[in-house]
Amino acid sequence: MLTIRLRVSGPKAGSSGDYRASIRTVEAGAALSGSILWRLVPPDAVGTPPGAGTRAAKALLVWAKSRELDLTDTVDVVELSAGSGEYSRELCTTLLEASSPVRFRVVVTDPDKRTAQLLARDSVLRPYIRKGLVDVACYDPALDPLVVTLTKGDNVFPGATRNPLVVCTHGDLGRRPADLVRFDMGNLREALVMLTGPTSIPDPPRPHHLHRLELEWRWRDTDTVYYQDDRVRASVEEIAEDLDLGALPIPVGAVHALDRLRGLANDRLLLIAEEGGSDDLQALLVSDTPSDGITLPTNLFVLSAVARASGGSVAVQPTEEGSIFVCEFAEPKIDVSPLADLWLPVEDGALDVAGLASQLEANPDPTALLQLDLSVPLVGSEDELRRLHSAVDVVLGRLKALQEATDLHSKVRSWMTSDKG
Repeated sequence: MLTIRLRVSGPKAGSSGDYRASIRTVEAGAALSGSILWRLVPPDAVGTPPGAGTRAAKALLVWAKSRELDLTDTVDVVELSAGSGEYSRELCTTLLEASSPVRFRVVVTDPDKRTAQLLARDSVLRPYIRKGLVDVACYDPALDPLVVTLTKGDNVFPGATRNPLVVCTHGDLGRRPADLVRFDMGNLREALVMLTGPTSIPDPPRPHHLHRLELEWRWRDTDTVYYQDDRVRASVEEIAEDLDLGALPIPVGAVHALDRLRGLANDRLLLIAEEGGSDDLQALLVSDTPSDGITLPTNLFVLSAVARASGGSVAVQPTEEGSIFVCEFAEPKIDVSPLADLWLPVEDGALDVAGLASQLEANPDPTALLQLDLSVPLVGSEDELRRLHSAVDVVLGRLKALQEATDLHSKVRSWMTSDKG
């Protein structure tokens, strides 16, 4: 969820003269999606939920287990808007340290080159970079046709590998330009941005001037014809039918980014986005009279509709801080709801059936069962319980084979007493 804070500093105590004379118009009447505000948004305007990178990595391991991938080639995982790298470290550590037949390469990207250069020197990521498991790039899907790495790895471009492309985000879609539309019994009005600030602010303003600006909306009548993209227009028309009154963002920038990512992936794409937003219209409503700023949730209702209209499979699952948005473009279509279900909350004192089944499917290690408290109840659907039953059977089969390996003791003793190596 994007929050933009703006204000105007009042006159200093004891100052004289006309205060308003020191105020100028910075922007007058631009549609929100075309406003300079988006160039002023600070990197920390969208936070990263704790554990988001770990959750994405575990979902990727489940996905890899359930898809027919080319094990002789790499699966590229591109992270967008890495920022401080907290998500990157969790993603890389969990994914690359797991036991999996799939060869993953994580490409950590950020649209700011200086930030990307700092990530390339990160103490946690650096060992993986030396091994060729991680690369770093300055990349923005809205601007760049391919991912050009700053490190020694190969670039990411359409057809670079024989496997689908995976893209992970944590708030990147919410950072992208959006319109603000107010719905009133089928009538639509679009918000125009009015920005004012002290004359001392340069033209154009810099990001650190954002807190000195004052935001005001001007509303003008519009209609769905304003959107030339048929998919967006159809989605806005659906909102107009369902929503009697209220204002909400229309994520035109996120739609554009999704289309560019599909092109980068040759339409074989898995997108995992943990966003501060929802696909529930009531949860997307925002104030139409900003005071000290504006908070814009990521409109996953529109983004889901656009993805489905483009041939994608979509699942949205609410989380404590927003929603997880999973979208996959593949032939034939594959249900992605089991991946989104990995974000379902777990009751206190109960085992998460879906999570445990996914863990055992990705890594059928007998020690995972030995570490469980088998006296606590299981929570899950019938399908999830069947999945867990099958996964446990595989684990127990491995354990039984290990117990029946009569020559294991002699082999281990021989290895321990060997002076070779």
